[in-house]
Amino acid sequence: MLSELERKITAVVGDSLSGRPHLVVLEAPTPPPELQPGKGSVRVSISELTPESSFEPGMFAEEGSKGARKTRRVLGLKFDARVRFLMRPADQTDAGLRGGRKLLLEDVSLVAHALGSTDAQGGSAFATGAADPGFRVLTFALVSGSVGDEPENQLLAGELIYGGGAHIWPPGKADDAGEIKALDVTLAPLPINVVVAKPQLKVGEQTDVRIASIRGSRLAGVGRTPLQLAVGIVSDLPPAQRGQIMTGQPAAAAAGFRVVNAGEGETVVVYRAPVGDLGATRLEYVAVHLATPQQEVGIFLGSAAVRLAP
Repeated sequence: MLSELERKITAVVGDSLSGRPHLVVLEAPTPPPELQPGKGSVRVSISELTPESSFEPGMFAEEGSKGARKTRRVLGLKFDARVRFLMRPADQTDAGLRGGRKLLLEDVSLVAHALGSTDAQGGSAFATGAADPGFRVLTFALVSGSVGDEPENQLLAGELIYGGGAHIWPPGKADDAGEIKALDVTLAPLPINVVVAKPQLKVGEQTDVRIASIRGSRLAGVGRTPLQLAVGIVSDLPPAQRGQIMTGQPAAAAAGFRVVNAGEGETVVVYRAPVGDLGATRLEYVAVHLATPQQEVGIFLGSAAVRLAP
């Protein structure tokens, strides 16, 4: 999965530098070697990972090469790939430093050019020969880069940081995606109208929050259920010290959010202001999301501000 992706990115970088005899190309976690004068190293690593917000949990996709494609439950994620360059100049004279920096800039340019190709940006450059590699790169692009203008510990350094999107899955396993029997469509202009009856409160006071009507229902078994909203508080205060929504049931896996049914007319919930020390906080937001069938926090619909007075 990710280890194979890291190895493939390293291979693409290595191919782009194949005509540079002064370099050694490494894959993390191999540490850079003790460089001799006139020598350099390039180290590739996958670092930060974040979920792809546009993908729902349990997303299925057709993955794998032609002739071996299977239905997968995939995880969509974003990742950072770092390419770190080190160069030890032939010596620490002005001429040696200029020569080392020239080599370093050329190395950075060659890698940036290779990883800026159409195949790399679309992900096909990172495809492997395996029928079931466990990953597929969807996007790949340069986010930032830097080249130091002064040596540290007699070394010149540079770095390229790439951001990518990918699907990953356990190789050799397939899942039954099931059959889509119906689609539920809910239309609402966003953000929806959310109105606080009393927009300024003292600590501990309560007020009604009116949420515009959202018409619709969901298929559940042989019948249908009303849409539900997940309503919570966004604030600079720590979660335990924030205001509270007093209406509905606690949402799953989202502290401070509560789930309420969306009626045919407007939905009314009760907000209570924080009861403790506000510190410097003078504003909280009542955030309204569509709740998922699992009563988790789903798509953001709108919000309203509440001013707080000590």
